[in-house]
Amino acid sequence: MKAYITQSIISVCSGGVLLLSALPAAAQLSFTEGEESDSTAIYANRVLKRRLQTDKRLAVNLLPKEEGGADVYASVPFESDQLHLLLGRYQAFGQSTATENGPKLKGSLDDKRLAQTRFQAEQLILGTASNDIKVLDEFSAPPVADGEGALLNKINPVDCNLVQAFDLALGGRLAAALGKQEAAAKSISGKPSATAQARIENNQLCLNALTGNVTLAATAIKKAMPTSPWQKNPAKYPINLLNQANILMANKDAATALAILEKLDGINLSGRLALSLLRTKVSAYSQLGEKAKAQELVAEMVKRFGNNPGALTMAGDLAMQSENYKQAVIYLKQAASLNKANPDSLIKLAQCQSKMGDLDEAIKSATIATRDFPQSPESHIALGKLHMDNKEFLGGRLQFERALEVSTTFAEKRQAFLPLIKVLDIMNEDKDLLKFLAQWVKQYPDEPVCHYNRAFVLADKKQVDEAIEEYTKAITLAPKYSKARYNLALLYVQKKKPQEAKAQLVRFIEDNSGPEKEQAEKLLKSL
Repeated sequence: MKAYITQSIISVCSGGVLLLSALPAAAQLSFTEGEESDSTAIYANRVLKRRLQTDKRLAVNLLPKEEGGADVYASVPFESDQLHLLLGRYQAFGQSTATENGPKLKGSLDDKRLAQTRFQAEQLILGTASNDIKVLDEFSAPPVADGEGALLNKINPVDCNLVQAFDLALGGRLAAALGKQEAAAKSISGKPSATAQARIENNQLCLNALTGNVTLAATAIKKAMPTSPWQKNPAKYPINLLNQANILMANKDAATALAILEKLDGINLSGRLALSLLRTKVSAYSQLGEKAKAQELVAEMVKRFGNNPGALTMAGDLAMQSENYKQAVIYLKQAASLNKANPDSLIKLAQCQSKMGDLDEAIKSATIATRDFPQSPESHIALGKLHMDNKEFLGGRLQFERALEVSTTFAEKRQAFLPLIKVLDIMNEDKDLLKFLAQWVKQYPDEPVCHYNRAFVLADKKQVDEAIEEYTKAITLAPKYSKARYNLALLYVQKKKPQEAKAQLVRFIEDNSGPEKEQAEKLLKSL
């Protein structure tokens, strides 16, 4: 009986979309096509204007006139699309009155007047978390004057924390952002207004999903659906609904996601949000297996956003999944020529060319991706796999090693490490193979998959005692690591230790069903 190679270390996550691959985790999406960011309501605030002009992740969604105001939001990559964090809802300068009562400060009459004037001026930037209009938008930027940050925090700590959470998320510090968001939300006294609550709830759900708690976020969405004010008034809260649909998609609930998206039909969304709506609908129909509807929406998306690399890449991806490789190449080449933000289009183009049997062109495309995006692990992994397909094993090894060097997270490193193990094994570089595996375990001692990988190779190299030790460590770290248990049982059989093998098989049978369970039961009866 063969040992199991665990799927947890060899599969690349598809982001929960059946036909569409996920964007690289560190991707910087291209936000230019069809943006509507010119608004008197927004540019009346000079600090906010500066933000919008310097950070293309930020954009403005102008609400219908009857709703009033505009949402300022930032888009961050998530699964096959984006999630949108709300900075706040703004109205034209002077449409809302600042809080009249300022801090009670001691001092001369002039000092008090100065403090009151400054307080009112700050409120035009700061606002409050319990009112609809105006939120702080520069707290995490260098203070204009010494001590300003402390003063703003004293006047309005809730908004300061909420916007700090927003800025932490844009800086990639998602766990810290979530903690700051939760603390700020809990510190609000009284009942916030509907739009303030929409902002708080939206960012909480997004940060939960972005930090990996997709199921938690999806469960909260479904629980709140019957009474959700956002779903009753989609024209006023389109960003909330779009985010909820994307989170549900990531939780493999395309039917519920599609029901939410249909509430946005007929609502005039700005360029980025309109594109995101179409992309999410395409993903939902793809996940549900409704290819014809997905293709119909792709055609509409390309017509409306023909110069957007994300739209063209999705169109090429869908054509490739339908084995229409010639059309896919047309879309992906155009996307690659426009996409200066990430290597996604080039990587998919290389994959398409490989499927067409043109390895030389595929290697050229992937080489361009590594040249233009040298810090992208995905580019090096794609080129390395193509070198392996072309029997250029040394070239593959060098690319996988480079991918490890530029990877910043364990998840990224794991995607590069398994093909490196494979190519070293093919090249019979046993010494280097075992060296890398030992380094991997030393660097990540609390990751059970590292011990599993080393155990699997050690067993293959007939180093059974060491393999048993590593499988045992993997199981200690992850008691339900069933495949490690099964492989450990096989090694105990090999070592003629039937009692130890039986103990592992019994636990394996408890945790599994189907053919795997039957296979283990047969082995158990034979002992």
